[in-house]
Amino acid sequence: MSPPWCCLAHVEETGKERIKIDPQTSADFGPYGGKTESKIVNSLAHLGKTGRDLETALRDLIIPVKAIYFDQIAAGTKSHEFRSQDERWTKRLEGRTYRHVVMTRGYPKGGGVEGVTRLTRVWRGYDLRTIQHEHFGADPVAVFAIDVSKAAV
Repeated sequence: MSPPWCCLAHVEETGKERIKIDPQTSADFGPYGGKTESKIVNSLAHLGKTGRDLETALRDLIIPVKAIYFDQIAAGTKSHEFRSQDERWTKRLEGRTYRHVVMTRGYPKGGGVEGVTRLTRVWRGYDLRTIQHEHFGADPVAVFAIDVSKAAV
C-alpha cells in the first residue's frame, strides 16, 4: 500500500511498472508532502522500486529559457513553456514524471539563484497544442505546453 503523503499511482509502460507522482493530488500537500528526498527514496524502495524508477520520480526537468520568457513566467503572465514535439522533447516528456520543473535564465553559472536566474515550479505535466509563434517560424507547429504556473514551495 502506498504511503498517503506521496500520492503514488502505478502506470503500465511497455510492460514495465513505473512510478508516477499524481500532480493533481500531491499539489495540495506540496511536491511530496514535506518529506525529505531520503524519506521518499526509502518509502519507494520499501514498495520494491529501485534504480530507474526511483531516479525518474526524483528527477527535475531543467529548461533553459530566454530572458524575456523567464521574466514573464516570474511575473505570472506566462503559464506554459512551449517545446517542439520533436524526437528530443518527446523522449524527455512522454511517459515520464518529474519532481519539479526548473527554469533557468539562459545558462547561469553554478545553476543560478532562485528567483533571480532560476525558477522552480511544481511538475503539473503538459498538454499537446498547435501554436504559431515567431520562435518556431511562420507556420503552425505542434508543441508540448509544459505547465509552469505553480511555484514550488
